[in-house]
Amino acid sequence: MKFHRITFAALALGLAVLGWLQIGQAASTIETTGQVLYSATDLSDTSFPTVNAKSATLQGTLFRLGGMPGKRYRGVVITPGGTGTATTTYAMRVYSVKRGFSAQGASQSVDYEYELVWSGTCTLGTTTGVATSGGFTSSHKFCDTISGAATSAYPTAMVAAFSGLAPSYFSPGSNGIARIFIPEMGNSDVVITVDMTGATSANFLIEGVN
Repeated sequence: MKFHRITFAALALGLAVLGWLQIGQAASTIETTGQVLYSATDLSDTSFPTVNAKSATLQGTLFRLGGMPGKRYRGVVITPGGTGTATTTYAMRVYSVKRGFSAQGASQSVDYEYELVWSGTCTLGTTTGVATSGGFTSSHKFCDTISGAATSAYPTAMVAAFSGLAPSYFSPGSNGIARIFIPEMGNSDVVITVDMTGATSANFLIEGVN
């Protein structure tokens, strides 16, 4: 009996350790779409385009966070950059976009619903890209400074509803690479708009993350 008790205890301990390792492994895994260029052509609007709360047509370039129906990425990491002289700036806005469909399982969007999630100002540094195409090239400068904040009550409501994290950003200055983190997009897609207040054009490296 003593031998059986020891064997059972050892088995239970082994299963507990295995479960702990599996939980730790799952908790440390991050899924990502990979970092891609947001827009095939740089954005150069000199004032923010009008974005209606509800529209029958797409307003802006849509970055999809998954299929409908299907697996969705919860948030985005945005790396801003652009063209122009170092220390020049532009303003930007990030929208959560809900796509409406005529029926469950339909593939064609019939309308779009927009909610402003984050807005801020980006300043170009001197660090440039190295890609020959499909990314930031040598003519693109990374932004090294960001100032901004979540806008309205909608981001706060998303974070509460989905037990997510609030938007934040990394602004290193000194020609580092700044980033914007929006961990919870409320099961939606993303549109970014700009107002070129000094820089020539803007673009972004963007990735969906879980």
